[in-house]
Amino acid sequence: MRSSLRFSVIIPTLCLSSVSNASADWHLLRTDLTMSEIRSPRIERDMVHYLDQTGFETSTPLDQVFFVLPSERASAWEYTFAGSGTPALITFTDDQRLQALVQDSDDPDRLQFITAFDSEPRTITLDHLRSLAVAPKPKTSIDSNGNDAIRLLNNDTLTGFIESIGESVSIDTDGVIRTFQLDQTSAVQLATDPVTIAGTYLYLDADHRMLTDSLNASTTISGSAHALIFQHNNTGTPSQSTLIEFDPQRFAGIDIEHASVDLIPLGSLTPEISPAGDRLWTPHPSELIEQIPNSGLSDLDLKAPVQLRYTIEEPASRFACVAQLIAGQWSDCELVISAGSDGSQAVEIQSHRLNTTRDEIEIMVDLPKGTTELIISIEPGLNGPIQDRVILRKPRLLIERPLPQFE
Repeated sequence: MRSSLRFSVIIPTLCLSSVSNASADWHLLRTDLTMSEIRSPRIERDMVHYLDQTGFETSTPLDQVFFVLPSERASAWEYTFAGSGTPALITFTDDQRLQALVQDSDDPDRLQFITAFDSEPRTITLDHLRSLAVAPKPKTSIDSNGNDAIRLLNNDTLTGFIESIGESVSIDTDGVIRTFQLDQTSAVQLATDPVTIAGTYLYLDADHRMLTDSLNASTTISGSAHALIFQHNNTGTPSQSTLIEFDPQRFAGIDIEHASVDLIPLGSLTPEISPAGDRLWTPHPSELIEQIPNSGLSDLDLKAPVQLRYTIEEPASRFACVAQLIAGQWSDCELVISAGSDGSQAVEIQSHRLNTTRDEIEIMVDLPKGTTELIISIEPGLNGPIQDRVILRKPRLLIERPLPQFE
């Protein structure tokens, strides 16, 4: 397993706009898991101002926000680079993403690249790198059993230890070093540990997610934007900087990583599945495409009575979603939410009847202290286990952590 060092993109005092999409709906998710549809968000340093559904302007501190994201995915744009190399989407260990040209490096332990915002190349150690997506829309995640990996254009996969990455990539597989041109691969993945760095992350489109500082952004006021990219060396001090400028109409939202709270999309967890009621079998729930791009929140389609048992690594304090019954003539079921902790029996904490007269309900439930197990059940109602299909819209969990105490 490679070690992981910090690479940060710090963007001071931005002023952005998206005049082409000013009237589109945006979504605001707060750190208490409440979600609102908003319009015309404006971010000024530590606050987000917006119009609510009634047209009144209101504000929320950024330290109470998980994300502000548009309903529609930001359109891709053509990148202009001041140099040559192999195009790739670079993902760093802290999940920052940049579209860049990868170039040959004089140091095999460093990746050299140039972004659309640079006039000169920059380099980082491979310990900062998570993956390179080279082919258009590749499957970047490779099951590599804790090793570095390369996927070729013909879908062959090699695992081992990546020696160097430039316009060619070399990998040591069982003592044999093999080299491929980078444009003959679809993805390169390193066995570096992901890290979470608290801060506000700016989206310019699906291909750019960057850590920001002193952010000012607007969807209605045109302007310009400048940013300063820092690459941190092993001591954490800035070792390289570049002034960048990008089209203000590319503002595509923010998300925020917090030290004390975390958002866990339920779709990111794998449940134990068993039939509910007197059924001997139940279809596997389907994860529907995320309705808010870049949010990580997807819907879960429960096609029949079922029990889903989720194990949560850290204790969760709250669960939220909208439960929607896809109602038919005979639809009638009970949605039951139970919670438990290590070594204790799960207990029911909420139940809701869903039928043709009440086919949707918003759920926001505080979980007992120490909850590490969440059980969601769809139980058949008076008409038996027929037409009991329920979709959980944007199901999500809240993790709260105590801040470290310093004497």
